[in-house]
Order: sequence, then structure tokens, then C-alpha cells
Amino acid sequence: MKPAAFVALLAVSLMAPMHLSNADSAIEIEDIETSVTGLDTVIVKAILARPSSNARHDETSKRRPLVVLLHDYARESDTLIPLSDELVKAGFAALRIDMRGHGQSIRREVGGSHLAAMVESNDFGKSTVDVRRFLESLRSDSRINSTRVVVLGFGVAGYVAVEVAALEPDVAGVVLVDPPGVRGDFSPGRELSILDLRPALFVTSSLPGAREQAESLAKYGPGERVIKQFESYDGGDRMMIPGSAPLSETAGWIERLLTPTVEPE
Repeated sequence: MKPAAFVALLAVSLMAPMHLSNADSAIEIEDIETSVTGLDTVIVKAILARPSSNARHDETSKRRPLVVLLHDYARESDTLIPLSDELVKAGFAALRIDMRGHGQSIRREVGGSHLAAMVESNDFGKSTVDVRRFLESLRSDSRINSTRVVVLGFGVAGYVAVEVAALEPDVAGVVLVDPPGVRGDFSPGRELSILDLRPALFVTSSLPGAREQAESLAKYGPGERVIKQFESYDGGDRMMIPGSAPLSETAGWIERLLTPTVEPE
């Protein structure tokens, strides 16, 4: 066990609903954060969205499967709002995490600079730990079915998505959007093999080499490996705009995977 100074401190703060996506599917928004204390403090923040209790299709007794959304390097979780809203309208909970050094996730130090934490965001092992802490904190949430989870990563966050999935048996599948090549000692192919029969979706854009990289990863593991390419779209979260084919097909794949688990307590 690590020294007490490095023990994670989990805190959850609730807010009133911040916005409505439409009249039929209101969305409840909550702030969640996890902090790691040591020589300094790293604060990692996230937004949890789920169908509100007054949404017409919602039954408050249902525990919602969870989709974890991880943005690419030098982006932030707000870029994933359209995808999050689409998933919530389908009846799921969506957790948008600001990765270390991005958005609202900062390191507490003089001046409140994001720089040190942003450098650390290249340490994918630490980001993997951050995501797993959020999952652990949500296991006690009676509104969330934490035994059925999909993790979606854009770009380099795909590294984190597959590593979390490899370590968390409750992850039912992963989605990688424009996954990058292998860097250093981190091999997405190794983690995809550990997933075994659990499925993976690869969403690729018109970026050079995107299809080839997805094909190189899809060969790992005996489970379903699906590649969807959208050549007319820019890469990453820029594909996930309201009404776009990449957004609807990605949400549809996740819905088909998780829908059978939306059940009363």
C-alpha cells in the first residue's frame, strides 16, 4: 500500500440541473472530483450526466449503465457534450473527465498553473488510476449500474481507455476514436488482447493513417472488433457534432451493447 500522503481522497459535490437537451429528455448534471495528495495536490474533475427524474422515458428506480468519455490531448471534456447528451437521451449515464492539466483539472500550486499537470498527462498510468478512482467512487451510487461500463477514448486517451478496460472486468467494451500508434512501453494491442471476448469499436476519420492504425489494433483479441470509417469528417471529437453520422453510429453501437442491462433495481 502506498504511504498515506498519496492516498486518494474522493469527494462528490452535487449541483442542480444545469441544462436541458430538449423537452423530452432532461439531463441532470453533477460535478465530481478526485484529488491525489502528495508533495502537492492534483485535482481531477469530471461531469456526470444522467436522465433526470422528470424525463418522460425515465424511471427513477433504474440503475443506469455508465459510459466514460475521455478527450484527446490538448482538448477538454466540454468538447464531448454532444456525445454525452446523445447517450443520456438513450438512457445511460455519461461521465466526462477533464484529464490532468486540461479543462478544470489542475495541480494546486503557486499561480494555479496547469503546466505541471499537463506534462503529467503524458503519464498514461496516472490517468488510468484517475479513471479507476472515479469508477470506484460511483460503485456506491445507487443510480449507476457500475457493473456495466463502456470506456471511450479519443486519440491518445485511447491508451487510457484500453488500459482501464484491461484492469476493470466490469467494462463491457471500449471505443477508440482515431487511435494513435504505440508509444514507449504502452501497447494498446496488449490490453486489447486482455479484453478477450469483450468487444471494441474503432471510429476513424479522414486523418492520414487512421484506418491503418485501427486495422493494426483490431487484430488483437478474439472478441468483436468493429471499424467504422467516416472519410468526410475531421478527426477526433470534431466528428461528434450534433446530427452527424459518427455521433449517431457510435452512440448506437454503445446502446446495442448496454441496453439489455437497463433494468429496475
